[in-house]
Amino acid sequence: MDISSSLAIFVAPHLVPLLIEKIQKRVTRSDGNKQIRKFCNPCSSASDTMTISTRTILTICTANRCRSPMLTSVLRHRIEVKALNGQIAVISAGLLAREGTPVDPVVLDLLESRALPVHERHAHELIFSDIRRADLILVATEQHRLGLFHRSPENLYKVVLLSELIGVHQDLDDPFNQPRSAYLRTLEEIEKTVDSGWSKLLALLAL
Repeated sequence: MDISSSLAIFVAPHLVPLLIEKIQKRVTRSDGNKQIRKFCNPCSSASDTMTISTRTILTICTANRCRSPMLTSVLRHRIEVKALNGQIAVISAGLLAREGTPVDPVVLDLLESRALPVHERHAHELIFSDIRRADLILVATEQHRLGLFHRSPENLYKVVLLSELIGVHQDLDDPFNQPRSAYLRTLEEIEKTVDSGWSKLLALLAL
């Protein structure tokens, strides 16, 4: 499902082209010591120069117990390896998370067994300040993008389906309550996507 189809679910069809045109305009805003020029089309190259101190990536799944903690950990590991700690920060949340619920223990065990960083061990419920703070929002599924549109349509231009980093449109499977092998497949898919789509990720952040 593309963005036009997603918007058509929430607004009258004849308004979709106008809304698409509006959200695809470049937006310049100031946020404290950061001046950011945003780009709305996740498939376009962010080639313009941006003046910014730290870019923030927000990772989103449903409960913030499996997929987004995995993605956050992989991203933080790659950021550290590539010496980009001062340039990119990563936070995560769940659209339907229960604040303080423990991250799935299988996820924690897998991450630690692969020497991937684990900083947060409890779920965080998405709040508007998370959306506003983020420069790029990576979602696990198209349904998550729709959920974000419902909550904050003016920030839809920040949202990218994870698989779009490698030029495809595919939801990331939720391994919750499945065998450990399902968790491992999801983690490996995340690692493969992040590594193959790293250049695209940096382009979206104008790095």
